[in-house]
Amino acid sequence: MNEPNLDKFLKKVPKLKNLFEKTGLIKNTGKSQENRLIFINNIYPDDFKDRKRIDYGNNRIRTSKYSLISFLPKNLYEQFRRVANFYFLVNILITFLLPEPPKNPFTSMIPLAMVVTFTAIKQAYEDFLRHQSDSEVNNDLVRVIKNGNFVNIKRKDIKCGDIIEVKVDNSFPCDMLLLHAQTEDGSCHVTTANLDGETNLKLRSLPKKFPLFKDKSELINLKGRITCDKPNVDLYEFKGKLEIDNSKYFLSNENLLLRGSTLKIASVIYGCAIYTGKDTKLMLNSKFKASKLSCIERTLNKFILFFLALLFLYATACLFGSIIYKNLYTDHWYLRNIEPKFYGNKFLYYLIEVLFYLSLFSNIIPISMYISIESQKFLGTKFFEWDINMYDENMDQPAKANNSNINEDLGQVEYLFTDKTGTLTENEMIFRQFYLNGNIYDFKNGLVKKLGSDEPVKNLLEFENFFLCLCLCHTVQVDYKAKEKYQASSPDEYSFIIFCEKLGIVFKGDVRSFSSQIRSIDYFGQDLNYELLHILEFDSFRAEDSILSKCTQNDSENFLGAINQFANHGWRTLAMAYKTIEQKDYEFYDQLLKEAYNDLSEKRNETLKTLFDTIESNLDLIGCSAVEDRLQDDVSSTLVDLRRAGIKIWVLTGDKKETAINISDSCKHFSPKMHKMFLTDFNDINLLMDRLNSDLNYVKDHKNKKSFAYIIDGKTLSYVFKFELGNNFRNICLYCDAVLCCRMSPSQKAEVVKLVKESKTKPITCAIGDGANDVSMIQEAHIGLGIFGKEGRHAVRSSDFAFAKFKHLKRALLVHGYLFYSRLSTLVLYFFYKNLVFVNCQIFYAPTTGFSVQSLYHGIYMMFYNVFFTSFPIVIYGLLEQKINIGKLEMDPKFYKTIRKNKLLSLFQFAKWNLLGFWHSLVAYYSTYFLYTGDLISIAPNGQISGEVQYGTIVFIQVLIIVHLKLFIEWKAINLFAFTSYFMSLLAFVIYCIIPNSFIIPYPLTAFTENQSLYWVFYKILSYPSIWLCIFLSSSIALIPDILIHIFENVFEEYKEKLNDKMANRIKSKYLDDVPHYMNEQHKKREKLKRRKSINWKIQDKYNESFKLSQSINNQSNFQNKSDKTVNLENSEINEQFFRYHREYRF
Repeated sequence: MNEPNLDKFLKKVPKLKNLFEKTGLIKNTGKSQENRLIFINNIYPDDFKDRKRIDYGNNRIRTSKYSLISFLPKNLYEQFRRVANFYFLVNILITFLLPEPPKNPFTSMIPLAMVVTFTAIKQAYEDFLRHQSDSEVNNDLVRVIKNGNFVNIKRKDIKCGDIIEVKVDNSFPCDMLLLHAQTEDGSCHVTTANLDGETNLKLRSLPKKFPLFKDKSELINLKGRITCDKPNVDLYEFKGKLEIDNSKYFLSNENLLLRGSTLKIASVIYGCAIYTGKDTKLMLNSKFKASKLSCIERTLNKFILFFLALLFLYATACLFGSIIYKNLYTDHWYLRNIEPKFYGNKFLYYLIEVLFYLSLFSNIIPISMYISIESQKFLGTKFFEWDINMYDENMDQPAKANNSNINEDLGQVEYLFTDKTGTLTENEMIFRQFYLNGNIYDFKNGLVKKLGSDEPVKNLLEFENFFLCLCLCHTVQVDYKAKEKYQASSPDEYSFIIFCEKLGIVFKGDVRSFSSQIRSIDYFGQDLNYELLHILEFDSFRAEDSILSKCTQNDSENFLGAINQFANHGWRTLAMAYKTIEQKDYEFYDQLLKEAYNDLSEKRNETLKTLFDTIESNLDLIGCSAVEDRLQDDVSSTLVDLRRAGIKIWVLTGDKKETAINISDSCKHFSPKMHKMFLTDFNDINLLMDRLNSDLNYVKDHKNKKSFAYIIDGKTLSYVFKFELGNNFRNICLYCDAVLCCRMSPSQKAEVVKLVKESKTKPITCAIGDGANDVSMIQEAHIGLGIFGKEGRHAVRSSDFAFAKFKHLKRALLVHGYLFYSRLSTLVLYFFYKNLVFVNCQIFYAPTTGFSVQSLYHGIYMMFYNVFFTSFPIVIYGLLEQKINIGKLEMDPKFYKTIRKNKLLSLFQFAKWNLLGFWHSLVAYYSTYFLYTGDLISIAPNGQISGEVQYGTIVFIQVLIIVHLKLFIEWKAINLFAFTSYFMSLLAFVIYCIIPNSFIIPYPLTAFTENQSLYWVFYKILSYPSIWLCIFLSSSIALIPDILIHIFENVFEEYKEKLNDKMANRIKSKYLDDVPHYMNEQHKKREKLKRRKSINWKIQDKYNESFKLSQSINNQSNFQNKSDKTVNLENSEINEQFFRYHREYRF
């Protein structure tokens, strides 16, 4: 039954739906089909009878995933969705059903049971902790009004409509509508750090014109009706209306107190419960994100399918071998023969025979691989978060990993999509210049000067409208008790307030009363008060449609010229305008706004947008502002290094074209050698199509001669998507090294990412941003990266990984990405390799036993080969191995190119490991075979004949030694932990050999192993020197190809590096102007460093070089009378150079 049909069925049987929700088999989405109706204090009108319809449940929360009833079926279902687990389950069932199984079913059942049990215990423990947390929260006491009195009840017993008391520094138990606060204006402040990560105070106020209660006693018998929208996940979306005594008040997000936020400043508040329990916005946002599938996981599924096909091939080959053997040797009556049982039914006989071999060779699929991968990924993310080089001291913020499923994709990024503001820049706005009355004015050191003049403007009163616009049109709040007096959600608005304050125009805050909200300003010592009537809230879509008019043609040209001039500096520009509204017009707009705010239908937002556009039309132009948003540290070098790593970078921004281009030039997103191509300001679809075709032909013809940068604006891009020209646009951009998309909306950002992601080559995409407008593209990309910025934590919450600064992206990709991918790819190849060696020996044993489906290995060896005997070293390898030094990875991006496009799991690498595995198994088995056929150890000194258990044990020991030595060869950074892991594996094998070898296993325990006894077998093997000589020789012979391959690869890499250095000297790099000075002639420095013996001497030598260079610059600056600014700049470059040298040597 699919989900829609299940929903329809459960709606008809609500009791069954409630049962499913309680047991955890389904989750309540918190959605309803109509608006929510709530009665304050749960006092219902006499004529209202449908009370069951508005019973929205209690306030119990449940973050746990399982219940006692649902744990077993739900957990088993989740585990057996995995191909490997399901495969082993089917194999066990087949083994049980076979008439004479080739191995004890418990040899497969016990490892599978261990894996499933381990995973179940881990998940049960995690869920138990969630249950404990839920119980603690649900049983916390709160104070509410019940039956006309304030009483204490448990949080879980809160119902919608209850009036709740919350004291300062306490969190809100549910989503509440503010009704009363013990402050002058009835408002309060909250922090929402637990919801969106924002630490600044947010104002929450009473509904507009809502009466102020004198005392909490007035709330006891308060009656009213609240109609609001159904529960939704948007933290910033709430609309409704409140009806009390025939008065209506429209409700917005500013009146809502969310669960998870904390009360500040006000000593106590009272609010009415709106959303409770699972319907609160906090709980609706706590759902698990849809899991992403990494490139290795996709490859892993292909590998499993290949080995399943190989398994069937082995089984079929053995079937034909069995038929041929039995036809040739008809007198071998002692061999197993099940054919008579099927009375001549050949098909059924052949099918059963194939199932025999499938059961015998089932270990070709590594059962413990998934546990090892999960452990490696989980612990790997801890190393990511513990990296001190990705910790930001100013913000006291380490890196954060939200999703461990796609660690390795950090090493596969081909396209990087980045926001500009707050991502490439600091998002710290500094007011620089403004345009007014046809002139441009500069602002420095608290003085306003006309551009080009040294005299400050003395009479600022003539700029009254401009200053009032800056001081009035914002949402900044004043809190004199906080560390930061001004609490602003917009950095631009904060810069306006600071600019005005420095000039003597101080915003003093808002004063609220029953009927009005007064905005107070100290205007050069004069108190000005303005009544705040309405706020037409900003959004990125509507801002593009606002209309500026009533300015002369000449003034319009000057204004646009000033805008372009500001943009060429890379500054953010905002236009200021105003108009006078007559009282009757205001009353008309006011009535329409009230109706729109009270409208709870889906048309509400569209109606408000139309109203806003109407009110904002026919404005009188005042001027415009220029605010500088500085680039973050090391942005340029980060972008250059990422491009040298083969990553193509796209900047997606909402800024205007000139500003975006200037920033792209200054941050080295655009190289001076790049040929810029523009696709902007297109209105005609035919012209756009022609331009796209001509651009595509041009880049194809010159792709090997030029480097391209492509610039497109949001308006043109909307035509591209509207008329399905995305393929043409994408094909052009695939030839470009850098792309800039300006004037972009959030939805367009996601569309662009999706367009590139769906290319034929299926490249791995990565998107990075810091604000709510970046969430869509972060979620659309394969890897989403968030920046802990000043625009809240929306991006961080939606991302897979997050850190404080853009410069940390370089280390995240070039270091952690490389290590994640290289380690995990070797882990996957090694697991398949060692199982292939193990099973191939069983294949070679089949002809020796006349294809009688005889097992080579004892059941204990088959049970614990993957789980204990070979698992410890590879897990440590997956956590600690460093094929290349971390310092080299960070300093030289070329290493990143060597792993992109899944190169370490390519068909060549997969075939190489499998061929080596085939060779290793061949040597391990036939060395033992020839040892036995040579009569060296077939008969013991006491005359006893060696049995098949001893034979299989010798083969198993050789397999174990060879696969361990194979991994040892792969290690580059061998360490104490690696030796410890080998010791643990050896210890596990010795323990499992000594115990069965020292005692005769009694009958009840033989049910879990083969009937063959291991008693004294291991000790017999120890007594034969020829066996140990054979093991030594066979292991040495088996690993000769591996050693030769590694020698060849090392020599080839050194030759390739020298060749690249020579080519770098002869051929000018495509990005030579971008390469930092410390990377030029890098090969010369490397050769010089090789000749040094002491790291201390290296540092001292470079320090002396930097000191001399600094002295020469100082002398030159004195000679040429350079400015202090230039000298300081050059000295800072020397210091930076020395710092990079020092960092290189440290590694």
